[in-house]
Amino acid sequence: MYVRPGVFMRRDPAADAAPVVFDIPRSGAEYPRSFQTAAPLADVQKSIAMYVEELYGDVPAAGATWL
Repeated sequence: MYVRPGVFMRRDPAADAAPVVFDIPRSGAEYPRSFQTAAPLADVQKSIAMYVEELYGDVPAAGATWL
């Protein structure tokens, strides 16, 4: 797994790598201190994708990269 704090997390394939990348926008719930938004933070947090870990947790085991 590769983590760039406040930017993204990448989970590399556990199996033979496949030419597939799962990029899941709006799935993060951690924000850098410098994060600024025009909307209230509570509203931004309501728009994140829920249950991402449960839905896509096995993707790296199948050979795909998860961003």
